[in-house]
Amino acid sequence: RHKGFKENSNEASYAAIHQSLLCGFLRNIGRKKKGHLYQGGFNKELMIFPGSHQFLKGGNWILAASFLETNRLYGLTVATIEPEWIELAGGELCKYSWSNPRWQKKTGQVICDEKVSLFGLPVIQDRTANFGRRHKKNRQQAQNIFIGQALLEGHIVGKYNFVNHNRALIDTWRKKEAKLRKRDILIDDYGLHSFYSEKLPLSVYDRFTLNRFLKKKSHLNLLTMSETDIVNRKPEDKELADFPPVLTIGSTEFKLEYHFKPGSDDDGVTIQIPVDLAETINPAAFEWLVPGLLQEKTEFLLRGLPKHFRKQLVPINKTVEKVLDDISKSQGSFFLALENSIFKFFRLGIRRSDWPSDMPPHLKMRFLLFDPAGKTVATGRDFGILIALLSSPQKSAGKGKAKKKDRQLMEKYAGKIFDDCDFDELPKRITLYSAQGDISGYLYPTLQAVPDRGGVKVLFDKNRRHSLEQTAKGILFLFRRHFSHEYKSLRKMCSTSLSGPSSLWFIGGIGNKQQAVEAVLDSILTSVFSLPTTAIPSKELFSQTIQKIKKQRFLQLSQQIFDQLMKVLRKRNEAATKICQYSELARKSRSYDEARFKRYEKLLLDIVPQDFIHRFSLSDSDDCIRYMDGLAIRIERAHIDPSKDQKKAKQLSLHLNRLQSIMKQKNELSEECLQQLSIYQTMIQEFRISLFAPELRTKFPVSEKKLKLQFNKVRQLS
Repeated sequence: RHKGFKENSNEASYAAIHQSLLCGFLRNIGRKKKGHLYQGGFNKELMIFPGSHQFLKGGNWILAASFLETNRLYGLTVATIEPEWIELAGGELCKYSWSNPRWQKKTGQVICDEKVSLFGLPVIQDRTANFGRRHKKNRQQAQNIFIGQALLEGHIVGKYNFVNHNRALIDTWRKKEAKLRKRDILIDDYGLHSFYSEKLPLSVYDRFTLNRFLKKKSHLNLLTMSETDIVNRKPEDKELADFPPVLTIGSTEFKLEYHFKPGSDDDGVTIQIPVDLAETINPAAFEWLVPGLLQEKTEFLLRGLPKHFRKQLVPINKTVEKVLDDISKSQGSFFLALENSIFKFFRLGIRRSDWPSDMPPHLKMRFLLFDPAGKTVATGRDFGILIALLSSPQKSAGKGKAKKKDRQLMEKYAGKIFDDCDFDELPKRITLYSAQGDISGYLYPTLQAVPDRGGVKVLFDKNRRHSLEQTAKGILFLFRRHFSHEYKSLRKMCSTSLSGPSSLWFIGGIGNKQQAVEAVLDSILTSVFSLPTTAIPSKELFSQTIQKIKKQRFLQLSQQIFDQLMKVLRKRNEAATKICQYSELARKSRSYDEARFKRYEKLLLDIVPQDFIHRFSLSDSDDCIRYMDGLAIRIERAHIDPSKDQKKAKQLSLHLNRLQSIMKQKNELSEECLQQLSIYQTMIQEFRISLFAPELRTKFPVSEKKLKLQFNKVRQLS
């Protein structure tokens, strides 16, 4: 009856027929619920009529032509349909809902999970849809997500100059906030979000709509932020200068990073240190942290002192200002400078153990050690523990790269043998750089002796300690080449003299006779040439030293040093023999005290340890002999009057116990503390002479009071 229609002569498909039927029977749909039961629209429950051939074949969704209602509602003339057909047929009758809106970087859209229902039946669930495009009421929420994820966090694909500029500007000010540990400089997240939301219409909610918006030239600079848009206040330059970007130690600059994340591992200041340089740095430099945190650190330390100290320092804030002004130009240990300043103003002797140990993490430097490739090796806040945990130093074939001129210099020395000291153009060290351009370590020029080729070769070693050891041997080898004939005579003399009974103990401590001879020869050469064998001398200085020794006669000087060395060994042998003799006498007289003779043996080992040759010096040998003479006198007098010896030993025991307590932490002590400890050890030896053998006389006046004062110095530094 209607024009424009043509009768179809082909057989219709199953889908076409049932989609047509669905338009007329839209309310007769059902969804399988359980078993043979179906849930129909408007909360009706139905079942396919048992007499139907579809009773056992019905799918998840069905369409019925009619219903029969008895004790149950039955669907008659039933067919299986697809849920997608229902949405097409339902049209505006379908209800839509959306949940879980989120940003999808790949598509540049705010997507969501869409649910379609008809007459109370969920037709389609968890279908992904464009949240903003599906309905106008979604656009505000879609825009909020788009601004937060795509624009503020930069998770948008494409070239958007305003996004890069804005994020760089925000990061700059966030880093300044992290340095100052304040959150009042940059506007809050709501303010940053409002900057975009006030300038973008609701029609912009994804990448496509943003691109359409930006096509208008008038909008190009509309979204570009300035400092006035995002900054509440600008900190003063001096305030920021107290938080420098690098920390300079010696001639090396180390990068600093600042984080304001209380409770996190990296909260506070992090210094980045190449792992190859870690062992060369004095950890005392890190106690000063950075100037901007020093006041807070000092105040925390003073408030954490025991009450009897703290009450004498009130008001604390005034005391902090006073001591910081006093130590502003100090170097070395911050704790030592602080203790000295407090003693100076308040006459309070504060020990290292008096300071609080539970310091907040951000008031302690955090260390990040990285390898030449820029990879993090270790992190932590205890520098000593990090160094102890490091594996053995890497060889010089690391991944760090030297500058071109340094590489050319190394190539120049590769494979060559030198028979003289001609290394003036060698630098003290060669700097290595990581792939990122940061200093990752150093190479130290090293002289390695090559006896079979009659000279030394130049290597470049990352391990400074190993370099110093090898260089010392290499320099001695070059020196002795100029005195080869005299050196042969010296070796023969040493080998013959070390065959005597007085040297058996010494040889046993070194290993064997050959090793002992080599150790003695190295010690003699070091003393004769009296040059720092840990550094490569200039050609001029080397030549001058050679001429000087030739005038003084090498063999004569060596003989003098060797004679003094043998004198120490003979004296040590005499003292050991005396201990044995008097222990036998004590056993015969039944007055033997095993503990007393064990103390004698230990004291002798302290005076002349088995490795003493590595520390031997001509100037110390006389003291060494005097201490052993003092021990011999003490042994003789103690045999006559043991009780008197015991009383004198009690006077000494307090200082020995103090020394023992300090020696337990020797590896953790600073260079300053070790120097004061060495003085304290010498004072104890001299005090022992004054007690047990006063006729030998001490090198300098010493008393219990002076020992106590020296111990306090050591304790303050420990």
